[in-house]
Amino acid sequence: MQIDTQITKLSRLPYTAGAELAQCSYTGLKALIIDGDEDDFDAIAERRQQTITLRCSLWEAKRLSDDDIQANPSLQAIVASLPQVKVSGVVQQILSDEQLLLRLTDSAEPLSVWLSDTQQLCVGQPLNCCGELHASVLAYR
Repeated sequence: MQIDTQITKLSRLPYTAGAELAQCSYTGLKALIIDGDEDDFDAIAERRQQTITLRCSLWEAKRLSDDDIQANPSLQAIVASLPQVKVSGVVQQILSDEQLLLRLTDSAEPLSVWLSDTQQLCVGQPLNCCGELHASVLAYR
């Protein structure tokens, strides 16, 4: 899944950075983790006023029951300032024993989800889960 956003704050660690978002194309998304190196983070810091295109994926996902998630939006922050999110969608494709593509109802592009038990799932099955939202930079505009 791709999003367009501006980065308002970047908290760096080696190869990851916590990012606070503004004017995000996915309504309600306020924070995520960006994976990259120092050059990537320097480039982001230099372009704070520009829109950045990011490719998102959900890491360390855990399945949730229907009672644990609200109907809308399909991707919602558990705590607004953290990159931990709940997602709801339909399994579009199972890529491996630990990775699948999840079609969210309010996104044209599927979200890559890293989940430890994909063997119990099938294409077309509804799925609710939570995990860390990570992203990598695709482009600067």
